[in-house]
Amino acid sequence: MKDLILIVCYMGKLPSYFSMFIDSCAWNSKIDFLIVTDDFIDAESFPQNIQIVNKGIEDIGNLIKSRISTSAKLERPYKLCDYKPAYGVLFEEYIRQYNFWGHCDIDLIWGDLEHTVLPLLAQNRDRYFKYGHLTLYKNTPEVAEFYKKDYSGLNYNLVFSSNISCGFDEKGGTWKLAEEQGLNIYHDEICFDIKWRKLQNNIEVFNFKNYDNQCFIIDNGHIYRYYDSNGKIFKEERAYIHFQKRSITPVKLYKDKSYQFLFDRIIELDVNYSLPLCFKRNIDKRLKLEELIRVDIKNLFQSIKYKMLVFKKIIGVYK
Repeated sequence: MKDLILIVCYMGKLPSYFSMFIDSCAWNSKIDFLIVTDDFIDAESFPQNIQIVNKGIEDIGNLIKSRISTSAKLERPYKLCDYKPAYGVLFEEYIRQYNFWGHCDIDLIWGDLEHTVLPLLAQNRDRYFKYGHLTLYKNTPEVAEFYKKDYSGLNYNLVFSSNISCGFDEKGGTWKLAEEQGLNIYHDEICFDIKWRKLQNNIEVFNFKNYDNQCFIIDNGHIYRYYDSNGKIFKEERAYIHFQKRSITPVKLYKDKSYQFLFDRIIELDVNYSLPLCFKRNIDKRLKLEELIRVDIKNLFQSIKYKMLVFKKIIGVYK
């Protein structure tokens, strides 16, 4: 048995930064990746730990109906997020030889997963991590089907039969379900999750303290944050860096080189790069006002739809 396979299911034109995701997958040869997509990929140059499966959204929709529920809906690609906890059922034939499986996003760059993630699997938890950009599961029939259990939130039948995106893969969905059902779960987050809306003159990180002088460095296949606290430089490593709701100009990433992650780009660094210069370069660059308005309106309407669904459940419209 192998340790871990990570599943990506992406419908539509793959973004340009997908190449950087692939580069960082190659750094982690002990972990396998399954990429299900309807976009054409010339995978001849891909590393051996990546498998490509060509399926369209209609194919995935039919698979969902045949393996989960005939009332399930999949009319737009983003709805796939709600089905992530069911990937163990949907892609069962691809994960049989693994002790653990997981799902991940592609708007991220991996660090050294063999150092930061694989050792955690020795704890033999049922589920690791609460956010949809990386979640791991023990490969057992019981865990694969746990998303069907009842809990205080929206149950899977309601989520899957609705066109509304419900965040079923996130902390308010199956993570909460796992907590209420008493699954053996791993709580700590292991990434730098970079906010898209920045409120300070530095790149912010969810769940971590920020500093006026800090920078994010990709160095020899590792992800580090350096920061200055009271005149002393500190360094911390995480498994990956997650960027969201933005475009990143892609660059070719080499494991034996160094790069700095900035808000909208990644730049290559000299071998003897200067941390004070990296701190200075880490300057706030906000999204344009029209982009902020567009994203905020989209999020507002999505939130209203979701709250209406929850309200209908509360008053008994849905059981």
